[in-house]
Amino acid sequence: MLVTQALSCPNCAANLSRNDSFCEFCGSEILIRRVSSFHGFSMEKLRKYQNSYRKQTGLPGVCLGLGLCYLKCSNYSLAKIQFEKAIEDSPDSPETYYYHSLALIGGRRIMTISMKEARQIVANLNTALMLDEDFLYARLLLALVCLDYYDANALLAPEDGENILEELSDRKFDADEIEILSSAAPTGNNTYFNQQS
Repeated sequence: MLVTQALSCPNCAANLSRNDSFCEFCGSEILIRRVSSFHGFSMEKLRKYQNSYRKQTGLPGVCLGLGLCYLKCSNYSLAKIQFEKAIEDSPDSPETYYYHSLALIGGRRIMTISMKEARQIVANLNTALMLDEDFLYARLLLALVCLDYYDANALLAPEDGENILEELSDRKFDADEIEILSSAAPTGNNTYFNQQS
């Protein structure tokens, strides 16, 4: 006998269908795809989402949502594991590659990551941009890696980080996303983020 797992709301635990994006009972977003969706969440509500996602492993989008919960809490090692699972489950989701890159950096200054990590991050970001060429956060992180890893370590950068920042200078970025980016992938130059927020 085939047993199907029901999706339940991470906020109020109401039963939902797999096609629901929002809970019809409490209005909460079900499967979160961006860190900015956690805006205004208390730690208690964030824990509810974590617990709900842990119980629903195997459902599409759950690994990404759980990874985002861990990323929001700066638990980079658990976030990395969830994003790796999310990439396996949904290789066509640009967000998973971007957030996986943030988890790989893991709150360390970009300049201090290893060459292997830098190559993986650039590959992730290029994949995200191939899937969504207008993914501004992936483009911004690529600029920061070029500037704070490649240029700062006197290595040949895959792209010109200054040119990328110039191209992004008139674009609007979400403050919550920039906050996560700046804490997960710090640089030696905070003006990169000041220009973007």
